[in-house]
Amino acid sequence: MFSGRMGFPSEIVDDPLLTMVSPEGEPFPHAEERRVMYVAMTRARKTLTLMGAASRQSTFIAELVDDDAYGLGADKTEDLPTCTCGDCGGHLFAVPRKDGGTFYRCEHVELCGNTLPSCPDCGVGIPVRSEDGRSSDCRCGATFQACPVCADGWLVERSGRYGRFLGCVKFPRCNGKGRL
Repeated sequence: MFSGRMGFPSEIVDDPLLTMVSPEGEPFPHAEERRVMYVAMTRARKTLTLMGAASRQSTFIAELVDDDAYGLGADKTEDLPTCTCGDCGGHLFAVPRKDGGTFYRCEHVELCGNTLPSCPDCGVGIPVRSEDGRSSDCRCGATFQACPVCADGWLVERSGRYGRFLGCVKFPRCNGKGRL
């Protein structure tokens, strides 16, 4: 859920002609979208996950987080660093997996399709390329060789028909390789 012109709730200004012929105004801002949100939230059977970006946070998400009545806890991925997508320059955000781990997906996943696994050592963080560009370092202390081909991948040990080698975590999208 994002804020913005095409976000939820939508920030497109209503047509003045429609407001003249419609009945009296709603007492709450974005009343129709609030109804849709309420219906969606009350239909959840076991859990409900609402996702958005902190840089473009929806007003509905902000209201839910700020209201103590809902008892929302802090997100586990909130303290993770924000990373930039090497393919399109968008933000990579953490997505929880069912097994408790995390993977990272670009906010423009429909356009660029970039996804990255989490650090193999800690399972939560993401290795970030160092300033010299030779290594990717995770907050847990793990260090990996940076992929020589793509902008945000790192090399992990793999095995092939000719033996063990280092391959990019973004394989098959990236064919970056290295020697052990």
